[in-house]
Amino acid sequence: MAKYKVKHTTILHNKKAYAEDSIIELKEEDAARLVDFLELIPETTANNKQQNKKNENKTGEKQDDKGGQDGEKTV
Repeated sequence: MAKYKVKHTTILHNKKAYAEDSIIELKEEDAARLVDFLELIPETTANNKQQNKKNENKTGEKQDDKGGQDGEKTV
């Protein structure tokens, strides 16, 4: 199940109201019916941190989120 941010309205799901800007966790098929009122929240925190640690351990240099090393910008 993925997390979504409610936008433009209040959603009633499983007898619970979710106001605008609330976070709701839905199955893909449930979210598909409400696509106009939801914004997908990408899963980034734990997975990206673990991947960055693996990259740092392999190369010995820390990589930033943009693919550069030690704050180096890549174009």
